[in-house]
Amino acid sequence: MIRNLICTFVGHIDHGKTSIQDYIRGTSVVKTESGAITQKISCSTVDVNAIKKICKDLIKKEIKIPGLIFLDTPGHASFINLRKRGGNLADIAVLVIDVNEGLKPQTIEAIEILRHYKTPFVIAANKIDLINGFRQNSKYVIENINSLNENYKKELENKIYSIVGKLSEMNLISERFDRIEDYTKQITIVPTSAKIGLGIPELLLVIIGLAQKYLEKELEIDTNKPGKGTILEIREEKGIGKILDCVLYDGHLKKEDVIVIGSLEEAIVSKVKGLFIKENKTVSVNEVRAASNVRVSVVETQQEIFPGMPFNVANKNLEKLKNEIQKEVEEVLIQVDKEGVIVKADSLGSLEALMSLLKEKNIKIRKASIGDISKKDIAEAGSEKEK
Repeated sequence: MIRNLICTFVGHIDHGKTSIQDYIRGTSVVKTESGAITQKISCSTVDVNAIKKICKDLIKKEIKIPGLIFLDTPGHASFINLRKRGGNLADIAVLVIDVNEGLKPQTIEAIEILRHYKTPFVIAANKIDLINGFRQNSKYVIENINSLNENYKKELENKIYSIVGKLSEMNLISERFDRIEDYTKQITIVPTSAKIGLGIPELLLVIIGLAQKYLEKELEIDTNKPGKGTILEIREEKGIGKILDCVLYDGHLKKEDVIVIGSLEEAIVSKVKGLFIKENKTVSVNEVRAASNVRVSVVETQQEIFPGMPFNVANKNLEKLKNEIQKEVEEVLIQVDKEGVIVKADSLGSLEALMSLLKEKNIKIRKASIGDISKKDIAEAGSEKEK
């Protein structure tokens, strides 16, 4: 069967990542967050019926995808944490750019990370309603643009082509979605206003169209096999204990399943106590199938669990799966030299990305690990400096 499409939103602070998702979800997350900036990873599912309700008569072909999993990011860390062996879990990304500000440092960083992981992306050129002369005369974005005065159209065109020009400097070819000639060679730009929802139906249909045409093979999965996933965050909740915020990207997961989690030393073995998914409110369920964002309550373990770590259901072949999952973690940690810097990060995904960036700059790494910096780390770094 075809699973949900995992879609992550990246871009510079305050360019409208959360606001676009709010419009689609019909929520107002951004208003409740401190300073209107995303404070933590937000993962939510939008089913196909909600998508059809937004897109309505723009839909010309059958939507085969059951829904979208949205991942909103405070920076790039959570995108990096959405990792799996050999790449990134995100099937597609939406790069949100304030059309009035253009590419900012964080935008460029996001593009580099997307390219590193070979993640396809589309661009939402947001806040077109803030350009002087804007009025909403149509629910369709191109029809609305064409209905406005020449000054507005010229100003918007200049701003979009400023983005096109900057992307060209990065050897990326892009164009407004209604002018695209080859989706395999050009990056799609959709003008949007998250405030009033203009361009959001077109953005959704571009995402779904690209996925159904070019990613269908990757979305085909067997949900009857043992589950595989990635841990995004770990939290403690009163009366429940340790909760793992996860994305299950393959197979299925149920209560009482034994799971194996990657660790710094030996793979962690635990058991699923409870599963929680968020619909209108958080509800307890007995089973989830991929692709799903799910909160997993697990039996307490002595070893610390870190974000970005992979997990597998291991009701059978426990030792084999422990070795396999630990090998995956060690593939990241083992890439070290005899001398160089000591690298520590807060998650496996962050560590992997940081090591990759340092190696690109030919900076040698002597030790790589996850967690807080300890006195031992400082002493080791000092001894390296004295050599």
